[in-house]
Amino acid sequence: MPLDTTIFSAADVFVSPAISTDGSLLGYRVQTLSGMILAVVRQREVAIAIAQAAHEEERLSPHLH
Repeated sequence: MPLDTTIFSAADVFVSPAISTDGSLLGYRVQTLSGMILAVVRQREVAIAIAQAAHEEERLSPHLH
């Protein structure tokens, strides 16, 4: 799986594979478009759930203040 593969993407966050230096898959990285890593987890479904929650939080935050 190439390093730049995106598994899930929303407007402001995406999930991609976390690859070790030897090329093995460590898990999945949840990252914002600005480059901030929110989480690195082993399960793909968990990474997608975190990304969806982060996206919803960002989308709804202007309405919460």
